[in-house]
Amino acid sequence: MAYLHRGDCSFLLQDFYVLEHADNFMMHLIVTDVDAWWRHVEAKGIASKSGELVGISEGGAMIGCESGMKVGEKGSLRLSDLSSALPFVVRAHEGEAIHVEFHFAKAQAASLQEWLNRHIPTTSALAS
Repeated sequence: MAYLHRGDCSFLLQDFYVLEHADNFMMHLIVTDVDAWWRHVEAKGIASKSGELVGISEGGAMIGCESGMKVGEKGSLRLSDLSSALPFVVRAHEGEAIHVEFHFAKAQAASLQEWLNRHIPTTSALAS
């Protein structure tokens, strides 16, 4: 465990990972000047680390972005109205897009399948 302190901020950091906790963890940050904080976030490029979902399946996704992520690097994908992030490993680059393979537990697989059923039309739905 490590105690990190800078200015008026401090927190404890430990090597601890439980999927159920990580999927539901939120951090509350209080700042005295929201506008100054947002300028800091934008200057660091934190707010722009997102991409466009080009394609998705139960096994992975193609994400259009200039991520700078390398093949083999791990990350996570957040989808609107899906309660947890989907952990992935980058498998390939294609132009300004990355192909990722999901690595998650059965519960997340079931949640993703439900999400896919709600958001991606099936072949039979397209035929009617």
